[in-house]
Amino acid sequence: MNSLLFAVAVFGFEPVAYAYVQGSVAAAPTEWDAQIRGSREFGLLGSQNIPESEIKEKASIMEYAYRLGTNMGTVAGIEDFSVHAFGSFFINGAESINNTATYGRDTGHLLGLEVAGNFVHEATRQVGWFLRYSVPVALNTEKFGKSRIDTLGIGIQSGFQISDRTQFELLTYYGSGYTVNKRRDQNAALVFSGLLGIRLPKSITSGILIKGGPFFESDVTERNDPIYGLVGFRGFRVGVTAIAAITLTERLGLEIGYIQKISGAYFRATKDVYSGLTMVF
Repeated sequence: MNSLLFAVAVFGFEPVAYAYVQGSVAAAPTEWDAQIRGSREFGLLGSQNIPESEIKEKASIMEYAYRLGTNMGTVAGIEDFSVHAFGSFFINGAESINNTATYGRDTGHLLGLEVAGNFVHEATRQVGWFLRYSVPVALNTEKFGKSRIDTLGIGIQSGFQISDRTQFELLTYYGSGYTVNKRRDQNAALVFSGLLGIRLPKSITSGILIKGGPFFESDVTERNDPIYGLVGFRGFRVGVTAIAAITLTERLGLEIGYIQKISGAYFRATKDVYSGLTMVF
């Protein structure tokens, strides 16, 4: 949900709105789930205040992520109360302008914990929330072309049935960004996403759900980058998301996603792709 998919991608794991009709597998109360995932952000790196047609620098961010948790059922009146630990290993590529090096290649980890639950969980609609805390480990957080880092992330997600084969999902996410020693290395941001889902007739798999729609991701604070000579800048991206959620078996699901930036400024990438495998046990 990585953004958008965040974020829509999304940010450790992209925040995904788990609708009343699951696109892939999900843990029921008392069950556990585990996920492995890989993603790549590429295309152009918008580190300069120039038209995108003049940007030459390439984006390169790789993520290898894992996630493990359990659905604890109803806790204090909150349905599907779940707790997950997650982590990611990142490879953030080298950067340069006019063949002059700015930031070198960097690797490191992001580790975190998430709690989530549902305000409403009915047959035709679902409204829930999630709260995440994460910390970078051995990452160069000053780098421009880096993975998204949010110390605190808060999201509201919902899904609504339109017909037997169609649904609509909404996501609102706030990420606090990252500050160290009073220096802001990642701006706080807001993300909005809307996805229309269409469930295909069953064929060789147990089910395929195709989802697509717009996303908006915008910084709400400012930061500086002395290497690029940027003072008080804010980034934003507007684009579209496409996701295929495939139920392989009752306990094994595959999700494949693509994000294309259409407009933006000071962005970390113009294209995102990801694939994740989830198992329930």
